[in-house]
Amino acid sequence: MKRNLLGILSLVLAITISSFTTKKTVTVYLDYNGSGNHDVLGNYTYPASVQNPISGDSFLAWIKIVDDNGTITTDEFAAAYDVLDRSTTPNSSLNDASDTEGTFGNYQLERED
Repeated sequence: MKRNLLGILSLVLAITISSFTTKKTVTVYLDYNGSGNHDVLGNYTYPASVQNPISGDSFLAWIKIVDDNGTITTDEFAAAYDVLDRSTTPNSSLNDASDTEGTFGNYQLERED
């Protein structure tokens, strides 16, 4: 009986401790390099430690993604892009009038004025 009680107490303790752990996230900034389509991960400086304004003709400055591990895969970038491309006809640009700055879930879009 004592062994069973010790096992049950161990299980309760493990569940209690695991309920207090928090999921850590990493904020990643992707600075647009000023050329190429906005929907291509290769057109961003990644990872950028801070968000920097860019030079060039484009208004897109950077995208912020809150990620579980700090490594942005092509699929994760595509998911973020889909959320940020707010135009009624999605395309390869985030400079449409409907693509407004702001935070949308775990993603943020910032543009230069």
